[in-house]
Amino acid sequence: RWVKAFNEGRQIVADMRRPGRPSVSEKEVHALSALLESDRRHTILELARETGLAHTTVLHILKERLGMRKIASRWVPHDLTEMQKWLRYDAVRNHLDGYERLLAFPPISIPRLPHSCYMTCPPHPP
Repeated sequence: RWVKAFNEGRQIVADMRRPGRPSVSEKEVHALSALLESDRRHTILELARETGLAHTTVLHILKERLGMRKIASRWVPHDLTEMQKWLRYDAVRNHLDGYERLLAFPPISIPRLPHSCYMTCPPHPP
């Protein structure tokens, strides 16, 4: 089928719109969105029970249509604000700078340690 479609001039790889009822209605999306606005700590099963949808449909709507994911027991939008992106960048930069400073120090050599720290010598009696 695909070869025939492309030979006939089709250039788009994505599925074309089909006639009929959509698998998820806007009413269902709005119902889930309203439930999450009141309390983001709902589980998938609770949302499915309250809306009457299958739990797989609820998960599809949350992830694909609303762009949300579960973080710390709450459903949150997947998008980061510009400030959050810069804070994340700053935290990573600080970690990398600390790592590079740690690598700049030479390793401790055995002669610098006190004589009681040598592995080959038994500890001194008290």
